[in-house]
Amino acid sequence: ACRIAKEKRKAECLEATRIAKEEHQEAHNMPVTEWLAKLNADFPNILPSRMYNVDEMLLEFVIEDDVAIVLNIVLACNSYGTQHLPPILILMDKDQSELAMVLSADPYVFITKSGCLRSPIFHSWIGMFHNHICFLAQSDSPGHVFLTMDGFSPHWSKINVNALKRLPNTGYRLFPPQTTPIVQPLDRGIIQDLKLRMAGHIDAYREKTGKCLTLAEVVEMIREVWHDEIPTDVFVKAFSRLNTHYVMCP
Repeated sequence: ACRIAKEKRKAECLEATRIAKEEHQEAHNMPVTEWLAKLNADFPNILPSRMYNVDEMLLEFVIEDDVAIVLNIVLACNSYGTQHLPPILILMDKDQSELAMVLSADPYVFITKSGCLRSPIFHSWIGMFHNHICFLAQSDSPGHVFLTMDGFSPHWSKINVNALKRLPNTGYRLFPPQTTPIVQPLDRGIIQDLKLRMAGHIDAYREKTGKCLTLAEVVEMIREVWHDEIPTDVFVKAFSRLNTHYVMCP
């Protein structure tokens, strides 16, 4: 019985991956205007507040002792900026140095040799998104959730496709290749706004104190800026091409 169940799960994973690859290929061959029209036709009743996007960004900065740091940050939010998931921070550290170990107990920080988003890390993010959906389901305005993302390969690995399909009351779509600056919300001004605000805060701290921030201080600053400082209109404008319910034009 265990063997049959295991083979069944394996077959389901393979089938989910096959379907995801077909969807990705379909998006690859589809003009962006057609893709957007199909999106609105397939999901006509998704509220803008339940439309989410997940993406990555790189942030480069210098901390104390003039150490250069590059963080890979996974961000996700809804179209009004009223719901933010905690950012996942991926730090490249080949030697697992003391600097990186300062953050090793942080559940939202991953320390890897490459600093890249890998399938297991994205799987952890899906788990976090699942908890977020469960939280929404208990709110005053429950409803279906829709998630958009680019076609980066960890997003449709076997384990992650299966996890995405198990998300309750949630649909998802992959963007057509090389269209993310056109339609991916986080690439349409949100990430740029975050980078500019972080650069301003880091420079202001150095000018005021004559020192650089510590890595832990920069991590905390990223969270504060992400959750509290980006204006609502930045989110609304960035998401405007995904849903015909929006009044603001891109």
